[in-house]
Formats: sequence, C-alpha cells, structure tokens
Amino acid sequence: MRRGARRPAPEPEPSRLRRMVNSPLNWLLAVVLVVATTTFQDVLGSTLGALLPLDRVPDRVAPGEAIDVVTVRSEREIGTWMARDATVSEIDAALEDPYWPQELDLIDVGWGSWIITLEGRAQQQVRITDIVPELENGRCGEPLTGPLLLTAPEGGGPVVQLQVDIDQPNARLHGSTDTGEDTGPYFTGPTAQHVTLDRNESVAFRITAHADQGHCRWTYRVEYEVAGAAHTTRIDGPGGAPFEITAPRRDAADYPVVWFSPQGCGPGPEFSAERVRGTGEDYARALEEFGAPVGQPVSCPAHLRR
Repeated sequence: MRRGARRPAPEPEPSRLRRMVNSPLNWLLAVVLVVATTTFQDVLGSTLGALLPLDRVPDRVAPGEAIDVVTVRSEREIGTWMARDATVSEIDAALEDPYWPQELDLIDVGWGSWIITLEGRAQQQVRITDIVPELENGRCGEPLTGPLLLTAPEGGGPVVQLQVDIDQPNARLHGSTDTGEDTGPYFTGPTAQHVTLDRNESVAFRITAHADQGHCRWTYRVEYEVAGAAHTTRIDGPGGAPFEITAPRRDAADYPVVWFSPQGCGPGPEFSAERVRGTGEDYARALEEFGAPVGQPVSCPAHLRR
C-alpha cells in the first residue's frame, strides 16, 4: 500500500424504514391490513345500524323523522269563506288587494281544500299506510256565523285527489275521480292503496274536507312503515294551526254581511268591477234564484246587479 493513500469509507447500511419499504412481504401485509380495516368498518357500521337507534348513527334519520312535511297550503281560488275577527271596512280594504285571501283570517264554509306535500328522508323506503284526521277535542262544535265572501268557479271545479266528511263519525279519507266522484276509502278496505317514498322523493296530496253539521278543527296523523316497523307523524294546518272548517248555517239570513262573487254581478253576464256587498237576506234570495244550497258560492241576486 502506498503511503498516504486513504482506505475507502464503508457503505452505510440501509435504514430499517428503507428495508421495510423495499420488502415485498411487507407490501403484501400492508395491502391485507387495509382491506381488513375497510371490511371491519363496514361490518361495524352495519352492526351499529342494527343495534342503535337511527338517530345515534351518523348520516341516518330517526324513524320518527323519516317523513318531512314540505308544504301545507290552502286552495282559495273558488269557494265560500267566513272572515274571522274583521270589520266590514277591514274586509273592503283587503279586497282591494289581488292577494286578499292572505290578508284575512278565512275559514272555509262547507268545503275546503289543502295541498299537502310530503318528502321521504330515510335511507330506506318509507311506506305511508294511512292518513287519519284527528278532531280537536274529539268532536265538532256548532256552525259559525260571520261575514261571508263568495267566489264562484268560471268553469269546472278543481280535481280532487282525496276527500273527507270531517264532521261524520270516524271520518276517513276517500279517493276521488277527476269529476269528484267518491271512489271509497283510499288507505283502507278491499281496494286499499299505499304510497311509498324513497329518500328525497316527494308526493303531493290535495285533500278536500266537507262539513255540513258543525265547526271542526283537526290535524292529520300519518301512519307509515320504515324497515317493517310502524311509526306515526302529525300534519298541522297552514302556519302550524289546526285545519279548520265550518258547516254553513241552515238559514242564509244568519250571516250579517255577504260579499258576492264578481261573476255575473255586472250588467248582464259581465263581471262587476268590485265585489257587491249585501246581507244574509240578499244571499238567501240569490240561493233561491240559482237553486243552490246554503254555503254555495253564487253570483249576486238580480236586484243587486250593477
């Protein structure tokens, strides 16, 4: 060896981490570990879903919240309504607004229709098995009296999907044809129908209530099933108040003041520029002229036409 020559430095040994990374066996073990972890998480999630209430499992909805009431609104295109807690001057002022039904506290007289939209929220399909009206205090009271507002249809009436005689014992929802023919119980009986909702799927019901005996306030109890288990939820009326309707009074003269439908109150068959105001006696005369029952929205009698 020549004097002054340096011995080459030994190569450093591979680190432990590098040896593990370069080992095929360790790569195989890592893949197996990832697969096993994922499978365990899936099994654990399924087990928790079976053992715990749905509201205790992330991203799940409790069975009692599986249906969302999206909208509840009254249909006020045609009909007869009583204005509650409003003076004649207040009603006259409200009628100057094209959206006057929203300005007054109205109660449907004889017939009333509501659009109710429900939406499914559960991961599993929701099966609606019944919608049952539940009367406030279990019964209807005496028919109300007060200022009446009438709006008659220009053509055929609205299509009715479901209807109920709310002041009859054990009132249940019935189906209806496009012409308003009663097709019998909708959710019960030999031709019972059910409605299913997938998650984020919605369905709208047009429910028309009829009363000819009393003043009724009620809510609806919705009965449904999720994963084979039965649950219920409640539907309130617009604004969270009960649905409400009053039967017409037997004597039209009981109504202190009546605003007639504009149709046919002008010269000949024309519209009146404004609603014609009259008395209960005027309403009785109009009903006699048109051969209509109390509660029917009719045009003004001949002696009030302008």
